[in-house]
Amino acid sequence: MNSIAVDALLFDLGGVVLEVDFEKVFEHWARTSNLAIEQIKQRFAMDEAYQLHEKGLISGPQYFAHLRSTLYLTADDVALTAGWNSIFGNEIDLALDAIDQVRDRYRCYAFTNTNAVHQEYWEREHPRIRRSFDSSSVSARPGPGGRWHRAMWGPPIRWPLPERS
Repeated sequence: MNSIAVDALLFDLGGVVLEVDFEKVFEHWARTSNLAIEQIKQRFAMDEAYQLHEKGLISGPQYFAHLRSTLYLTADDVALTAGWNSIFGNEIDLALDAIDQVRDRYRCYAFTNTNAVHQEYWEREHPRIRRSFDSSSVSARPGPGGRWHRAMWGPPIRWPLPERS
């Protein structure tokens, strides 16, 4: 049997180390809309504005302006941000504990498809996540050509990986 050398472990954040529940976002936004929650769910789309926001090409306020017009929301940016961030639940301790156990043997990196509004929230509210990884890459902070190699924190992620010191 051939063995494969492992240089690093890669982890997604949403649903792996942090609980995610989109239903909570819709519940929050329904309180500030003329639409019922089912109508909001039907109208919400991962459309061009969503994609631009996830890639960091438009700001949170620009995306929220789009949501106001498509979902008939009346809330200000602060309230929409609170609703947008209500997607997050608790840290998944089992996963984070496992990552902590292997960090002395492997570099651990986080990759996530998320936006700057969410990133600011979970970095502030869930500092253990940041401490669990050597570095990370997020879609809202792309490097040249939109590639996800620019680190949010820690040193830039380079391939091939250097030897662990």
